Amino acid sequence: MLTSALAETLGSFVFVTVILATTTKGALETLAPLLIGLALAVAIYVCSKASLGALNPVVALVMYLRGDINAVTTAVYIIGEVIGALLAFAWWKVTMS
Repeated sequence: MLTSALAETLGSFVFVTVILATTTKGALETLAPLLIGLALAVAIYVCSKASLGALNPVVALVMYLRGDINAVTTAVYIIGEVIGALLAFAWWKVTMS
């Protein structure tokens, strides 16, 4: 369970970091869609070894509603994903200041 939480946290961190870095004014705005899609694909591929690679609380919720994962796993995924996104925002805020 801890491995799944860490995978979701790391995957969300990487994904949100790429989103923030590529959509910042003056950044690689023209390549943003490609880089974001690539980051998502790589994060899902890497995280799918330890978790199902949801990387999004809504995706985790849909997995639960479909019966693919139980309620505890859903909560672990969602908490990990939110923590990863918050850490990415904090890191971006510190490095962009």
